[in-house]
Amino acid sequence: AVLVAIGEAPDPSFLPEGSSIELSTWGGLLVNPSTLATGAPGVFAAGDITYGPKTVIHAAAHGRKAAR
Repeated sequence: AVLVAIGEAPDPSFLPEGSSIELSTWGGLLVNPSTLATGAPGVFAAGDITYGPKTVIHAAAHGRKAAR
C-alpha cells in the first residue's frame, strides 16, 4: 500500500494506539536510515514524513530506496 499525502506537517494520527512505529520529536516517523524500515515489521516510510520538507525529487528517490 502507498499512502500519498499533501500537507505542511506530519500527522501521525492514523497510527493505531500502541503502534511499534516510533515518532521523532518533530512528529515524523523514525526509520532505519539504511533500509527505511520502521519499527513495525514490513512497514517502510520515505519522504517528508521521515526527514522533513524537501523536493519531490528527494521524496521519489527515497520511495524508490524503500521499495528496494
